[in-house]
Amino acid sequence: GVQDMIGDWGGDVQANKRRNAWVGSRRLIGKAQVAISKVTRPGDPEGLSLRWLKLRGGVTGNAHVGDILVCLEMLKRKDAKDIPLKKITPPLRECTLSVSLLGLRHISLDAAAIGKPKVMVVGPNIDGYPPACVVEWHKRPKQPYSIDDENRRWTHGGKTGYEFLSVVHLRAKLPKSA
Repeated sequence: GVQDMIGDWGGDVQANKRRNAWVGSRRLIGKAQVAISKVTRPGDPEGLSLRWLKLRGGVTGNAHVGDILVCLEMLKRKDAKDIPLKKITPPLRECTLSVSLLGLRHISLDAAAIGKPKVMVVGPNIDGYPPACVVEWHKRPKQPYSIDDENRRWTHGGKTGYEFLSVVHLRAKLPKSA
């Protein structure tokens, strides 16, 4: 397998994944293998190339667990100062992300201190500002299905729960498939 020896990601990637390892605030879910066959030299018209890579994970490390879009360029250290940094944005497409928010569960704070909870839903950040929406809890839904429709709030064993039952639609730009 590929071992990334930068920072906390070093060591046996597959063993870390099986242990559900967290690096910083991110959970390790899999690995990808990259093959680069060309070294960029100063003056080359080519260089950066976008590629979709399959992430492999699961218990044995061979199940497809996701895809990542990467852009790589390999060059010699001595040529690094002669090749300018390039900003690259993949081809994007407009889409709508629909998020169904059922509720918040097992909140340890005092219900009186929380008041009306708010949940911020943030979409992917591809070309600048991420799409975001704030959903605030209301006892009475904005679009009730019936006259008696209510969002519940409950406390049990020192934990509080809130029912939202709402759908949020965010306009976003995502990379086109390769």
